[in-house]
Amino acid sequence: NRIVLTRDVKLALRGGSAAYLVRANGLWNELREILNHFGIEPELKLVRCPVCNGEIEQVGKNEIEGKVPKYTFLNHKKFWRCKNCGKIFWQGTHLELAEKDIVDKITDGAKI
Repeated sequence: NRIVLTRDVKLALRGGSAAYLVRANGLWNELREILNHFGIEPELKLVRCPVCNGEIEQVGKNEIEGKVPKYTFLNHKKFWRCKNCGKIFWQGTHLELAEKDIVDKITDGAKI
């Protein structure tokens, strides 16, 4: 149930319906093309650690006490931790700003 995304024409031909030939140039144009082609709405999810690419899981607040700044602990309800490196995450305004920035770049400011 996977599709190979490629810019290699021969690989796309060999892959048949299990491959998609990306024709656009540049990261944001390529993402825009893929999202449009497959009808995907852009959505930012914290599922992989930006440090080590490990899986991120939600953890109980009690599990991270003393491992984050006290202000952060007192002012947030949900926390996530990388299963691999142990880095702890919480939702702050930086995630909202990142999502807006990424979605704007992918959609060129317009709804797909």
